[in-house]
Amino acid sequence: MGRIRFDEGHQVVYGTDPAETAVGCFFQWTNDGKRKIVYPKSLAEGEIVLPSWVKK
Repeated sequence: MGRIRFDEGHQVVYGTDPAETAVGCFFQWTNDGKRKIVYPKSLAEGEIVLPSWVKK
């Protein structure tokens, strides 16, 4: 999750640097059944892989 701190309104401060803020991350399941973090880059274990049927 990273560093937990609160703003003046008592809300958690989120960002992409776990040393400074709480981090919400996105993950994706791989074809071999493993879960990999894909966002943010500071924690990423892999890149986002789109399904073959998605047109770019």
